[in-house]
Amino acid sequence: MKAGSSDRANGEGTRSVGAPGRILIVDDHLRSAECLASIVKMWGYETRFADLGSTAISEAINFHPDVVLLDIDMPDMDGYTVAQTLRREPSFDSTLIVAMTGHSSEADIQRARKAGFDRHFVKPLEIDALRDCLARATQGGQGR
Repeated sequence: MKAGSSDRANGEGTRSVGAPGRILIVDDHLRSAECLASIVKMWGYETRFADLGSTAISEAINFHPDVVLLDIDMPDMDGYTVAQTLRREPSFDSTLIVAMTGHSSEADIQRARKAGFDRHFVKPLEIDALRDCLARATQGGQGR
């Protein structure tokens, strides 16, 4: 897995990798979401996943994740719209929203930031970078 990254998230906290945290994985490729959920669960995180943008919003409201790993290209509602919708809700102010996408140009990264994404990972994801990102996001509740 490989990453391109752009980072708005800051902060060092006290939790270690594998500390409890809630991760919502959103990807229309169900097998990809299941595989990623398996990896994240091995690190000790509680996970849920959704395969549609509309489902992701309702799942986020019910699950209230620390981190949303969000694919941008989905059939019913793209990740930009999902991120914008979540950002309109004050309860998601500290939630880290991470783009998982094949779109890697500077324009793509800027569009994602404007939509409310905090990080931008290019698929295939780099596993160590993802683990570090999740650890930082769940340390002391500092998502952004």
